[in-house]
Amino acid sequence: TEGQFRNIWNNMDTMDDETTVFMTLKSFKSFISKPETSQSLPEADLAQGDLQRQYMQRIELEDAAEKIHSRTHLLQMAQEKQQMELSHKRARIELEKAAHISARDLEREVDRNQELLSRIKKLEDRETETAKILSEQMDMNKTLKKSLEGQNKRLEEKDSKISEANETISSLRDEIRELNHKIKNQEMQLITLSTDSQGLQEQVELQRRETKENSSLLKEEMEGLRKKLERMEKIKEDMVNLELEKEVRD
Repeated sequence: TEGQFRNIWNNMDTMDDETTVFMTLKSFKSFISKPETSQSLPEADLAQGDLQRQYMQRIELEDAAEKIHSRTHLLQMAQEKQQMELSHKRARIELEKAAHISARDLEREVDRNQELLSRIKKLEDRETETAKILSEQMDMNKTLKKSLEGQNKRLEEKDSKISEANETISSLRDEIRELNHKIKNQEMQLITLSTDSQGLQEQVELQRRETKENSSLLKEEMEGLRKKLERMEKIKEDMVNLELEKEVRD
């Protein structure tokens, strides 16, 4: 047993820590549990040699136990170091995962912001186009209003010459005032529409079509009125000519 213990002790440096610890402990326990052999009336020098050998064995066992304790402590430290490395590795993986998620969320947020900016740009373009359409519509209404004012002025000039057509002319004036009122209402609707951005494009398009249709109808009505006035003037002239002819005959 002592020879085996010495061989294990000498080969400790060539084994890994766990194997060394377990084999040394096993040998130490085997040596301790081995019963002592009875001595047969030893001589003094033999007894002294046995005591010295036992003393050396105890010294070696104590050294072995100390070395086992040291290697056990080193093994424990190595295991703690390994656990720390594993913990650091897991923490690094978690951090990398969190960084990846944050980067992905940031990329999504950037894409969302780009989409919002694109939508804002489209809305601004639509607003500019709508403002342009509104401006054109206002100009058209102003031109139409001036045209109506000119026609109204001409009607007023003819009113002094056609006294018998006063009632008809008055009716025509009422119609013109009604048309002017409609135009003012349309202008107010356009102003109201310009302050309301929701559904502005469709409303402006509808208003433009209605104004165009109203302009068409107004032109047709004005043309009818003009022809009616011309007919009345022709009738008036014929009546005057007839009166003159009667006077000449008389």
